[in-house]
Amino acid sequence: MGPTKFDVTAECFNAFNDRTVDSVDTTLGNETGDGAYLGDDGYPLFGRPLTRQDPRYFQFGLRGEF
Repeated sequence: MGPTKFDVTAECFNAFNDRTVDSVDTTLGNETGDGAYLGDDGYPLFGRPLTRQDPRYFQFGLRGEF
């Protein structure tokens, strides 16, 4: 039997927890030009963040060759 080898890995994704916006709402207004669409809170929908980057997460692994 040959030599045995083990590898331990640890990875961290998005290490600085950057929650950068990936996409925004581009809804400006209706076709009649009455103005911008407003959300439930009264603020315009245009430019609101729709998605952000995933928060940081860690992944650990163990691999063996024998």
